[in-house]
Amino acid sequence: LVEEVFRASRGLPAAAWATVEGYRQDGSLRVLEGVAYFTGDGGPPLVDATEALVGPIQALGRPAWPVAKAVAVLQPLGEALPGLVGEALDASPAEVQAGLKQLRAHRVLRADWRGRWSFAIPAVAAALRFQLGQFERQRLAGVAVRALWQGRARCADPRYLPEQVRLAGRLVDRSRAAGELLAAAQVVTGPQSVSWLAKAAELATDH
Repeated sequence: LVEEVFRASRGLPAAAWATVEGYRQDGSLRVLEGVAYFTGDGGPPLVDATEALVGPIQALGRPAWPVAKAVAVLQPLGEALPGLVGEALDASPAEVQAGLKQLRAHRVLRADWRGRWSFAIPAVAAALRFQLGQFERQRLAGVAVRALWQGRARCADPRYLPEQVRLAGRLVDRSRAAGELLAAAQVVTGPQSVSWLAKAAELATDH
């Protein structure tokens, strides 16, 4: 549990507390005889920490705020991220780059030598995803799914695509989505696979 919380929070107290509360809410944290145990799979927790983690980013305004929310969903797509952020937000490359530059200047994001962007504190990404409305979440997931299906992006995490397919729902091809969710659920076990099966059944019977 200590290792997982430190990985998500990078030692920042506000992020650490938010992460612990997130794991408690999603059932990944168990307390037995006064000892806390981590029982999850290492996936991102539900993090509701608007003031502590999200508030300062929201205060930056445009273009940083919408770009940050988009990056929170699309960051696993590597070098394709800037273009996909622009697609999701209907923003020009200059607007996207301005937002990324602003977020980097405030130490919210960082980029490696390949130009792949990530959050300096992973818990911030989880907090931003928590803030997304249903339409925002679906739209961003749809952009991610189509990019992966079309070969315009790649992702090494086998859980990422099926989870985005689930979130995109009717915004992507329903037949293909249902098939991919069923296939993924046969490989991954646990609560996440149950949600994939439920969405596959919904898509397969939705006319």
